[in-house]
Amino acid sequence: MQLQQDRLFVLIKSLTTGEKTYFAKYSRVHHAKEKPDYLRLFEFMDTQEEYDEKAVKKHFKKEKFIQQLPRKKTQLKEKIMESLSIFHADRNVETSLRRQMVLLPVLYEKAANHKDLIKDYEKQIKDIKTKAEEHECFSVLIELFEWEWWLLKLRDDNDREKRVFALLDERKSVKAKLSQEVDIKDNAVRVQMITLKDPRLQEGLNRRKVEDLSISLLEQDEINSLSQIAKRNYYISEEAYYINQGRWDLSLKSARNLINTYDLGQDTLSMTGLIKYKQYLCRYLVIADTAGKFDDYLDVIDKLIMVSNDDIKMFNTIQFKLLGYYLNNSEFELALDRVKNIESKWNELSKVISRGRKLAYHYNILIAYWFSGNLNKAIYRLSKVFNYENSLSGQRYVNSSRIIQLPLFYEYKDENLDNRIESARKTLHNNGELNEYRKIIISQFRKIIRCISKSEVKKCICDMQNKLIRIQKEQNIIASDLGCILLWCERKVKEERTIKVPTE
Repeated sequence: MQLQQDRLFVLIKSLTTGEKTYFAKYSRVHHAKEKPDYLRLFEFMDTQEEYDEKAVKKHFKKEKFIQQLPRKKTQLKEKIMESLSIFHADRNVETSLRRQMVLLPVLYEKAANHKDLIKDYEKQIKDIKTKAEEHECFSVLIELFEWEWWLLKLRDDNDREKRVFALLDERKSVKAKLSQEVDIKDNAVRVQMITLKDPRLQEGLNRRKVEDLSISLLEQDEINSLSQIAKRNYYISEEAYYINQGRWDLSLKSARNLINTYDLGQDTLSMTGLIKYKQYLCRYLVIADTAGKFDDYLDVIDKLIMVSNDDIKMFNTIQFKLLGYYLNNSEFELALDRVKNIESKWNELSKVISRGRKLAYHYNILIAYWFSGNLNKAIYRLSKVFNYENSLSGQRYVNSSRIIQLPLFYEYKDENLDNRIESARKTLHNNGELNEYRKIIISQFRKIIRCISKSEVKKCICDMQNKLIRIQKEQNIIASDLGCILLWCERKVKEERTIKVPTE
């Protein structure tokens, strides 16, 4: 029983301000003089930070209903559900149209007995049909044909046969569009299920499945003739197909076409539309990161901000992506602004993100503080990264930090830097992560700490920079620690060349 009560509390806390306001009004519809018991219970539970049934019973100890608290809770939950269904009904076009269709059998019966009311029945049908056609609600249109047929039977019309045949042809056309929409959606759902478990399609069997699902779909000639829903599902499948081909530029184009099918003034009024729109915006950012294409990156994040509604999970996505973007572009002051936002909500944030994401935050914040000149805070974040050394996810951050610590502690004038260099070498070697560019960095830092003069230090840093640039070009390496070391070298030798700091 306690589990059900806790779930009710979670439901109350999950409601938006608008939903809570509407519930309060909805609860008073038949209780003008005083608040119903379940509304008072709702308001008290909403004031609690954590559910405390003893506090509930103490607060309402003089009320009769408290003796039947479980039943009152059940009533409260039912009323919340009723309120939510009505509150969100008109935010979905199809639901709104079906509510209007409830009147059709009533109006038909009245029109059948009173001919003067046929026009009211006809107007209701036309209003529903106009909006259903505008929003491509094909299932509603198919159901509406039955009521149009009954309308034709009511009318004393010489052209009735012609009208009936035209109506049948129209229904056949709508059924074909609905069938096409369903087929394309089925295809997209199958593709999505595959990419959920294997986002980069690394398994051969998954690649073949996506290939087979996509080939017939992508032969579609007239994309613009598809319904809005069909277009979206087409682009979902097309996006996965190009990922399968390793053609990230084209996949990004498909992701852009997908989000462009949404009209913020219409689709996001629907709760379902809003959820999907957020997902597609996030997906676009992931593909853009992989493709290395950031032309629309900030615009897409702005769209996410517009629909985030202070959702902590959306806050996580937005801040993480912005922090990575500014680090990649060496805009460290803007990166620090993101860090302040993240740190201000860290307690709340840490409850909803994985260990891997926490590690990624510590790593990126470390870079932001380091290149902004705050060594103490950078070293603190470095210690947080190393706390995850035995974590199953995010080890690339730990490995990169083994290298990044060398210039960091060099600037900090750490007396144990020689030991840190050897420890980094051993750890990376034991983990199978001591690659060629890391060997160069470790070797050069051994030389740097033994230099006597500033000119010798500068020469060693220049030598390391040249070696790393050469190997980066030869092997086409994109690695965070390599990018950081190169940027550090650039700053030390005061070159003007701009080098990005890749984030993992």
